[in-house]
Parts: sequence; C-alpha cells; structure tokens
Amino acid sequence: IFSHSPHVHTIETISSSFLSHHLPLADLALIFEKEEGRLTMEGGNEDASSVVSSSTSIPGPITLSPPGKREVVDKARALQIIAHWREQLLAHRAKVVATSNPAANALPLCDSIVLADKSYTYEAAMEISTFLTSTTEFDPSIASGITVADVSDIIASRMETEGLQVLTSISNAFLSSKLIEVNLSDNAMGSKGITACANLLGGAASMSMERLSLCNNGLSEASMGEIAEILTKSDDGSCIAARLTKIHFYNNMSGDGGCTSFGKILDNCSSRLEDIRFSGTRAGAGGSKVVAEALEALASSNDGSSTNKLANLTRLDLADNSFGSCGTTLAKGLSQCTSLVHLNLKDCILSEAGMRSVCSALIEARCPLVHLDLSGNEIVPDVVGSVAALLEDDTIGDSIR
Repeated sequence: IFSHSPHVHTIETISSSFLSHHLPLADLALIFEKEEGRLTMEGGNEDASSVVSSSTSIPGPITLSPPGKREVVDKARALQIIAHWREQLLAHRAKVVATSNPAANALPLCDSIVLADKSYTYEAAMEISTFLTSTTEFDPSIASGITVADVSDIIASRMETEGLQVLTSISNAFLSSKLIEVNLSDNAMGSKGITACANLLGGAASMSMERLSLCNNGLSEASMGEIAEILTKSDDGSCIAARLTKIHFYNNMSGDGGCTSFGKILDNCSSRLEDIRFSGTRAGAGGSKVVAEALEALASSNDGSSTNKLANLTRLDLADNSFGSCGTTLAKGLSQCTSLVHLNLKDCILSEAGMRSVCSALIEARCPLVHLDLSGNEIVPDVVGSVAALLEDDTIGDSIR
C-alpha cells in the first residue's frame, strides 16, 4: 500500500488500472519502485500523494528531447533516443493513469518536442518520424498531441539532398499535429528547403500556428517572398499571419526585397502580436522604410476590432536596420506600443531627428520598458537632452534596467 496517498491504493488495483491502458506489468515493475514510503519514478522522485492522487491532480504533458551533447544522429543512435523517450512516456502515462481522473484521457502525453542542435541522417529522421506517428505503442500517436516543435539546427553537415530529405521527413511527422509554435532556425532554407518544410510552414499542422522563428536560415529575397506568400495566403478569409503572436526573422540575407515581404506579413498581422524580431537582414534605407511604415500602419489601423494592433507588443528587435531619416516614421509606431518591455534599435543609423522622435515616442507610449538598446547610433550633443529626458521620465526611467 502506498502510505502517502490520500486514498488507499493497492498494487493490485493500480496494476489493474495500468492493464486497462495496455501497460504490461513488466513496465509497471520497471517504472515504479517503492522506497521508504516514497514513489520513485524514472527521471526523479515524487511523493506518492502527487502521483497516486485524488482526481483533481493530473500531471501535465512532457517535453521530449534527445539526451546528450551535440552530435550526428544516425539510425542506431536514433533508436537509442527513441528507447529513452519510450521510457519517459511510459513513466508519465503511469503517473497519469494513477490519478484515476477521467479528464486525463483528454490530455496528450507529450505536447512539445525539441530536436535542436543535433544533425540527423535521413535514416535517423525516418525512425523518429515513424515513432512519433505510430499508434502501435501509443494511441493516439505522440505527434497528434504536439503543439510546440523546435526543429532548429537539425541538418548541419548534411549534403543538400540528404538535408532536404531530413527536413521533409521531420516536417511530415507533424501532419496530425496542431502546432502553436514552430522554430526552424539555423537550417539552410532556400526555396527547396521551404518546399521540404511545407507542412510545418503552411500545411494542415500550421493552421493553428501562433509563434514562428526563422533565424539564421540564409533566407534570400526570393525565399523570403515565398515565406510571405505562405503566411498571408487566405483560403477561408483568414491567414497564418493574422494569428501570429510571435514572428522572428534574424540574420538572414534577404535585403530590401525581404523587407518588402516582411512588410506584407505585418500588413496581415493583428493585435495578437506580442513579439517581433526583424534584425540582421542586410536591410538598406529603402527596405527599412518599408518596415517602419508597416509598423506605423499597424499602430493606426482600424479593422473594426482594434485601432492599434501594436497595443499588446512587448518585445521589438529591429537591430541592424537602416532607418536613417525615417526614424520619425518608426517613432509613430513606437508611440502606440503601450505594452513594450524590450526594445532593440542597435546599429539602426538613426538620424538626430529620428533619435529625438524615438525618445519622445517612448515617453508618449508610457510603456513599462525594461530593456532599451540604442547603441551603435550616433548620439550627438543635440540629442543627449532627448535621451536624458527619456531616462528621467517618471514611467520609463523608473522601469528601465
């Protein structure tokens, strides 16, 4: 008897519950161990009262990630990783079943996966994809419950053909998923790569997407255009861009043309936006102006539901753009960012007028700013007063850390 449980559970009743969920007694013996009045589980110890609990306590879904340091993952290593995941999932399922809460059946065992920072061979990617989509061991499949997919940096050192095969295989693993967040950063993403990741970027799995990161993907002007088409495509009156709360593009080489595409994406965004990063994209003055104007348009838009689509924006990173004299246009958008906590305008070539306008805009916004980076811009004597006024402001100055 597990003495710490608020309810009395015998080994027989728990094993019976496990068998009803198709968990063999051998797995029960593997997962549970009675030790000094505590219930020991794979991955750490927990009081029996939190595991074999009342019907009000259900452990949340877990995150799967491959253990170990950065490495090339071949088929044999993939099978080891899968075996590790299987143990984690069985242990978690045991905890869920032990709650005896009918509501637990509606919860997935796993809702996020991190495959980042390992280089997968095609054979390894196929094994992982098969495991995630299989209903033999876990029904419904593990993939069907995943809402967060971090597949950044998974094809380093792979030749192009194999890299594309890996991206396609991993992307297709999420066909039954309803993804909320996708991180594809640090993968070479030319036009072929975008096609390979079609399901992640614009397929059925992405129809619920709210957060997207495409950083250091080497996106060109053309590929950025393809991304914009995917995110703004509307078949039923809505598009992916309209649902986004987070959109990150960093360290790409899309230039001014990429700015135009990003402006198109912003034009289709809504007041759901909370986190924007568009930096290090080789933007010139013309392209940076497009971005500034798109932000201004968001701030003054009126679609019947909101007059300010930047009202919920908390993070804005526009480092390494070339705003120059259009800093005044940028400032018009910033003046409506009333929730802004983090602002990075490093190396933006802001003019004197632009710098003054930005400082005044932040004071006008009365935002709870904590992080402000204006480094790399020439703060001449005539601008120092504006910066000082910003830092001395009762609202902004007190919150900046």
